[in-house]
Amino acid sequence: MDKERESKLSAFTMNLFIDTNILLNCYHFSGDDLAELNKLAVLLRNEKIILLLPDQVKDEFYRNRDNKIADALKEFRKEKLDRQFPQLTKQYEEYKNMRDAIRTFEENKQAILQKLKTDISSSELKADKTIAKLFLYAEGIPTTDELYQKAKIRFDLGKPPGKKKSYGDAINWEALLFSVKEKEELFFITDDGDYLSEVDTNNFNPYLLAEWTNAKAAPLTLFKNLTEFFSERFPEIKLPDEYEKNLLIEQLSKSSNFTKTHSILAQLSRFDSFSKTQVDDIILASISNNQIYWISSDDDVNETLNAIVRAHLDSIDPSLFERFNAIYNLGDGSGS
Repeated sequence: MDKERESKLSAFTMNLFIDTNILLNCYHFSGDDLAELNKLAVLLRNEKIILLLPDQVKDEFYRNRDNKIADALKEFRKEKLDRQFPQLTKQYEEYKNMRDAIRTFEENKQAILQKLKTDISSSELKADKTIAKLFLYAEGIPTTDELYQKAKIRFDLGKPPGKKKSYGDAINWEALLFSVKEKEELFFITDDGDYLSEVDTNNFNPYLLAEWTNAKAAPLTLFKNLTEFFSERFPEIKLPDEYEKNLLIEQLSKSSNFTKTHSILAQLSRFDSFSKTQVDDIILASISNNQIYWISSDDDVNETLNAIVRAHLDSIDPSLFERFNAIYNLGDGSGS
């Protein structure tokens, strides 16, 4: 695991920690946090970042998921349209339209609540699925006895971070101190006041910041939410699918062995459409990289590339198609 991590860091140098409260916000009234988490899943899948996931965070997440959802449902149930109208409005045709709209609103609201009940119990909410992906790709940090004892001593001595009668934040902090090596920067996303300065909540707690700097000789960078993090660190990611396509196509062009080629093409096969530039780049990679065209007769390679080209024939330059066809035997592209 250490060698694999060092390899990733040598290329991308980004450790990321996301506090539990940020994950739970995806179940509440929190704007575009779920969309931001989808961007994060793309970065993780393509090894652009290392998400550090203490077991304590997972435990806190699963313990608090139902409470957060229940709170959101409570607020949603309160939403209603006023059924009371002045008598003088009833002579107009629009009055009936408004009454019909209220009835439609109530019917749709009940339908949503019923679907939510099913999806919540089966963990099929979009937030559930996205967070499951994050947990799958993250680097887990187990709560060992040694880690627990360090957190307990820390808490008992009154050192931040920590809430009354809870070692949770202390365990997470000690887990990060244990896991992140010297001179490795850490990006830290939280809006939990236990980690923040009491003078200026836009800054990290000065005691914790000094402790980190002394221990790691590396920066600790705070973000209060995912939107802020992506805006500053990955402003180029607007649509996660398009960003991932571009990443995969870049990796395909640089593929250094057959195994990577098979893996990248399998991931590209998940997408139904590509831009003209993306298709051109795929074709150029397939005819110029010998780690692709040397296995052009392999079923998955041939079928995936031919499917992409066949679906975008109208936008492909004839001379480029001719070069591709000479290797991959697509014929006239009609599929017949």
